[in-house]
Amino acid sequence: MLDEAAKLYLQYLDRFEIVSQTIRGLRNQLLSHRVYGMLTNMPALRIFMEYHCYPVWDFMSLLKCLQNKLTCTEVPWQTPENMQAARMINEIVVAEETDVRQEGHGYASHYELYIEAMQEIGASTETLCRFADLIAEGMPWPQAMKRAEVPAPAAEFMSHTLEMCQDHPAYEVAAFFLFGRENLIPDMFRKIVEGLAETESVSIDAFRYYLDRHIGIDEEEHGPASVRMMKSLCGDNDMRWRLVKRAAEEALMARINLWDGVAEAIEAVQQPAPSSYDI
Repeated sequence: MLDEAAKLYLQYLDRFEIVSQTIRGLRNQLLSHRVYGMLTNMPALRIFMEYHCYPVWDFMSLLKCLQNKLTCTEVPWQTPENMQAARMINEIVVAEETDVRQEGHGYASHYELYIEAMQEIGASTETLCRFADLIAEGMPWPQAMKRAEVPAPAAEFMSHTLEMCQDHPAYEVAAFFLFGRENLIPDMFRKIVEGLAETESVSIDAFRYYLDRHIGIDEEEHGPASVRMMKSLCGDNDMRWRLVKRAAEEALMARINLWDGVAEAIEAVQQPAPSSYDI
C-alpha cells in the first residue's frame, strides 16, 4: 500500500515533469557553459571561487528564507501550515548549516567550508568577509554590496536571490531553491570536478570535499526532498505551477549570467600580454 508521500509523488508527477521539460534548454545551456573547461589552472580556480563564494552565501539566505516561511521560528510557537514541507526544509537546514567537517572533526556550515577551501588555495576572501561583516552590522544588503565592492556579476546574482526572498511566496522561493540549486548542483559540480582533474598539483582537498559532499547529499537526499516539498506546496494549483516555471527560468538565467561574468574575468587575466609588434 502506498504511503502519503508516494501518492503525492504519483499524483503531481506530470506538472513537475512539464516544468522540468520546459526549462531543459536553459539547464543544458548552463551545464555546457564554457567556464567549466577553464578551471584547469590555479589562477583560474581562484577567480572562479572569488565569484562563486557569493552564491554559496546567498544559498544559505535562500535556505533560511524557506525555513522562515514554512516553519515557525518565532515565539510563541505556532503549528506550521504544511507539516510535510516543514519537515523537509528542517532536515535540509541541519545538513547545510551544521554539516560534518572533513574527516568527521566537528561541524560547519557549507559557507564556512567554502571559505576554508578558498583559503587553502590562496583565493581572496577579503571582499566576501567585508560584505558579511557589513550584513552582520545591520547594513541593508544593497548598500553592503556597494560598500564592500562585490563584483558586479555576483552582486546581480545575489540581488535576484534576495529579492525573491523578500517579495515572493514560499512556492516560488522553493522553485528558485529546487531548480536553481538542489536539482542542479550535482550535475553542475560534476562539470567543475572534471575541470579540476587537470588543475596544477596544489592541494585542493577542502574544495573537493565541498563539491563531493554536495554532489552526494543533494543527489541522494536534498534534491528528492526538494521535489516533494515543491509538489506539496503547489498541489494541483495551475497558477502556482506557472509561477514555479517562471521562477525556475529566472534562477537558471541568473546563474548563466553569473558564469558569463566569471568566464570574462578569467579570460581578462589569462589573455597574453601584447607583444611589441602589437603596439
